[in-house]
Amino acid sequence: MLGSSLERWGKSAEVEHLKELDKKFLASAEGKALVKEWKDFGEALKKHVNWTTAKFLKLEARLASEGKKGAKGRAALKRSVAAAKKSALASLKAAVENQNRALLAEKAESNKHIKKANLKLTSYAKQMEKDAAAVKVQMKSNLKTLNSKLSAAKRAAKRGLAATNAASLKRYNSAINLVKKSIAAAKKASNKRFALAYAVMARDRKAMDRKLQSSVVMLNNKKAELASLQDVRFKKVQKNIKKLKADTRKAVRFAKKNFTTKLMALTTMVKDQETRLSGEIAVVTGNIKSTRRQQLAVNKKVSREIANIVATANKRQSASKRARGKLRAILNANKKTASAEVAALAKSTTLAVALLRAKQASLRRKAAKALTKATKGLVKKMNSAKKAQAKAMKGLRSALKGNMAASKGALKAAKASFKAKVLTMTNLMTMNQKKYERGLKRVTGLSRSWKKSSKKDLVLLKEQTDAMNRDLSGKLAKAITMGTAKAKKAEATALANMKKSKKALSTFAASTIERMANGVFKTIQGGRHKVADNYLSLKAYAATGKDAITDYMKKSKRSGLSSIGDLLVTVGRLSSVKVKKSEGVGAGAKTLPAIFGAKKMKMKNAVSSINFLVNEYTRTLTQVQQRWPMGLGKYLLAKVESNMQKAGILEVDRLPGKSKNFVFVNAQQVGLSSKLSDFAGLAVKMTSYQATLTGMASKVAKQAKKSKRVFMKPPEWQGN
Repeated sequence: MLGSSLERWGKSAEVEHLKELDKKFLASAEGKALVKEWKDFGEALKKHVNWTTAKFLKLEARLASEGKKGAKGRAALKRSVAAAKKSALASLKAAVENQNRALLAEKAESNKHIKKANLKLTSYAKQMEKDAAAVKVQMKSNLKTLNSKLSAAKRAAKRGLAATNAASLKRYNSAINLVKKSIAAAKKASNKRFALAYAVMARDRKAMDRKLQSSVVMLNNKKAELASLQDVRFKKVQKNIKKLKADTRKAVRFAKKNFTTKLMALTTMVKDQETRLSGEIAVVTGNIKSTRRQQLAVNKKVSREIANIVATANKRQSASKRARGKLRAILNANKKTASAEVAALAKSTTLAVALLRAKQASLRRKAAKALTKATKGLVKKMNSAKKAQAKAMKGLRSALKGNMAASKGALKAAKASFKAKVLTMTNLMTMNQKKYERGLKRVTGLSRSWKKSSKKDLVLLKEQTDAMNRDLSGKLAKAITMGTAKAKKAEATALANMKKSKKALSTFAASTIERMANGVFKTIQGGRHKVADNYLSLKAYAATGKDAITDYMKKSKRSGLSSIGDLLVTVGRLSSVKVKKSEGVGAGAKTLPAIFGAKKMKMKNAVSSINFLVNEYTRTLTQVQQRWPMGLGKYLLAKVESNMQKAGILEVDRLPGKSKNFVFVNAQQVGLSSKLSDFAGLAVKMTSYQATLTGMASKVAKQAKKSKRVFMKPPEWQGN
């Protein structure tokens, strides 16, 4: 990361080599395979339309032919047909979205290289805008062609079937109409996910390019102005030179904060957008570039875009056009000096931002890898469940009943794991955002105080917050996309010898997973509230049984109960930590960008003790996971992570030989198949646990203020 950051402002043999690789890519065997893949997606969409139409006709014919069945049998048949139609429509929608994704990937990969001589400051943004518009037009044309063919088929059927079989014609027309309606709905959803999302991205990038340009101009002018005020000749012109100098220094300080914030925001935006484009290509083709190579490609675009803006804006402002004679010479000299200082500040800020981002990347790397792995597993389970369902629909339900149940169970577990990893990574990045904010304060000089900051500083604070939130959704998207791409690659290898027609009808899970990820992200606040409640309960249990747990661990030489024992001891030590208030997801913003698409989600982002508890739990679990990176300990902690987002890991029950209720760890909730006597041995009395929990909860809530006595003026009410 450091090496690539240093090369942002200069040439590198590695970067030049990367350029050559990009030029030769489309001419290589890998590139030709990529082009073939894009063409196959167009064929796949046509096959999906034909297959869906044929499927509907068979289903309708099946309903018509089995009309003699009883009411119960017919109701079951209708449910089966409805499920089959729903599955077919989902497949058709996925096919439309994947062709859109493929066209976008093709545009991004085959775009001509923007030359360094191109001085247009918004060149990259305009290129993205142009690509999004072109893909939208292409999709409209493709779907219009398909609809025309469906209408032609409908007219042909009317001529051929009208005289012989009115019922068949009705079924055929019904199938065609349903497919056309589904194509229209899929087109609308696809436009929102791709055309609209990338148009918004291009618009935002263009605006940020111009903002960075303006910040360069402002800083250049203010620095030149301050330097000019140092000239002794200004004392004769200006009466209150001291005040003017003080005001100008203040303006320079703000201009620096403005410039560094804009540079950081644009860096975040470009990295997010370019990484998303690379992800789309990987999902379409299964061709996954190494992380290092992908990072180099993204860094190259970031460095070129920022360097071009800074250099061009500096060049345009380094000379005074209005002044004449000696005054012009003085001003020009000051402006040249100012432009050199701005260029130097740009280099140092870029390096500082790169190091800050690298630190954040190292903190979330493990969680990102876990989310990628969970996504890959979910794609595989979705494909397996789809295949089992397809076989069952062919009349093999009785033979495959066991397999269907097993695949459904596996899919449910994979979905739970995926949701847990999304929430965990979100919580981890939220926990670390304070470190990021402190780093940004060092880089930009902007203090994150929403109450004390000036109106101008508040605008910059909002830009920093938006950049942080873009980073959050972007990194989640990257981890999920990487998992989908890896599953695609594995599937492509498995289907290498399959017929092309069957390949074209294979299920694409990317769209489903993206919608699922957005759904999880939408309910993130409720998930954090549940984690906070469960962690407070676990903390109360660990505090109540602290002595017994510590003695048990000493006797077992710290190996008792594997990683669960370690977790209980660690949580118990935090029982005396004073609960404070912290920012939640979004760092104070009212809206968050969705992981995929252009939607914004509303956030109730109050600073609260719930966020503090979630941060403490996330930090504790991460520390324990680092001590148990493999084996049984890792497995148990994974179960804890998942169930702490649901009902927690504690159980209330009676113990053999004892009359009162006790609280202890539920063995099944931490991944064990049966009860463990050691957990029962560490049980605490329900009354003691409740007392501890009540005390902790009252401190968290800080108790409601005691009610004041209110005296009412006479006359006294007589109760009538």
